[in-house]
Amino acid sequence: MLAGALTLILVAHFFTSEEQGYFYTFNSVIGLQIIFEMGLSFVILQFSGHYFASLSWLKLGAIKGDSSNVKKFLLLLNHAVFWYALAAIIMALLLLTAGLYFFSHQKSNLSEISWQLPWIFLVIFTAFNLLCTPSLAAIEGSGQVVNVNRLRLAQGVVSSFLSWILLVLGARLWIAVIPVLVASTTSSYWLLRFFPILIKSVVKVDRAEGKDIFSWKHEVWPMQWRIAISWISGYFIFQLFTPVLFYYHGAVEAGKMGMSIAIATILTSVGFVWMQANSPSLTKLVSNSNWKEFDRTFFQLFMQSSAFVFISIVTIVTCLSLFKGVSILERVLPLLEMIMLLIAFSISHIVGALAYYLRLHKREPFMVLSVIGAIILTASILYFGRIYGARGMVISLLSINVLYGLPTALWLWNKLRREWH
Repeated sequence: MLAGALTLILVAHFFTSEEQGYFYTFNSVIGLQIIFEMGLSFVILQFSGHYFASLSWLKLGAIKGDSSNVKKFLLLLNHAVFWYALAAIIMALLLLTAGLYFFSHQKSNLSEISWQLPWIFLVIFTAFNLLCTPSLAAIEGSGQVVNVNRLRLAQGVVSSFLSWILLVLGARLWIAVIPVLVASTTSSYWLLRFFPILIKSVVKVDRAEGKDIFSWKHEVWPMQWRIAISWISGYFIFQLFTPVLFYYHGAVEAGKMGMSIAIATILTSVGFVWMQANSPSLTKLVSNSNWKEFDRTFFQLFMQSSAFVFISIVTIVTCLSLFKGVSILERVLPLLEMIMLLIAFSISHIVGALAYYLRLHKREPFMVLSVIGAIILTASILYFGRIYGARGMVISLLSINVLYGLPTALWLWNKLRREWH
């Protein structure tokens, strides 16, 4: 969170307003990878946690325990790696083409902004990083939360320092490539260095022999396609703002929205760590049907997470009010729009926590609600964003979250919690 805050400040200082718009629109467009990933990383994490309830790790990625669950785990990862490899190729081809077309039709002074090569390399390394995703998700789901997040911490530190140095040296939009470049190279090294036996076992596992104990079609796919639709809906709920503003109102307005959403996303993402870090233990409680302990643990984590988000929002709003008029703050939305955006994201945080609670049961009941919400919000963003710009978008998001998102989420969560427990 601290690194992200410093990056925001440096971007505002070293980028022109138009470059800032391209930078954050890059991040929003590259977020389309979620369509190709189809939410599989979350599914892998959940299934791994259930399979590893009776398994444990040995050195270099060997696994001991119930042979049936070992085979299921390896088959799950084998199918997932194949899926991600195919998704990475398709994503790279489509995003390269779509991105070059989209950004080349911006009516700004393109001769002053070198965006083509950074975009091409951003897509390439994002696709490469996608290949490491299933293995990391499976390892984290198995209980290796500390080790996986230690890797992510190292990646965050290295990519942040490199980005800051390159910003000062005038690398401009190339800094967008740094996080995925660092993540893809270090993740690959980490997996080959510490889990070589796992990688070999996944490659060699015989799918034909495992048909009797594992079926992707019947076990994974029913949850995956529902998660996929929910996650794709989430893209339209959280990532569509910046590209639409970029298209209708130019890079400068898109940059303000992009930086504001980045601030809100940092807060809610860090807040969600409380629950994500405890996912394996929560999954085991679900596997053992220990509902009392599951509820106690989850609600304790939820309260800690929500308190962090609330305190952070109050702190940000206070700082924006005290330092009103400082030139760097002109790179974000005006104070009123910023307050509405932060409140909207805090509501989304609550909805996301309720959805996470239910998804820990290896089910995806939020699909229909997510699709309806995405359709309503997308239509509102396209209409009000085109006419009223950022203010129209933020008011739409807050109104839909208050009137539709939170009430329906509470209703569904309460209903299914009673039925499942």
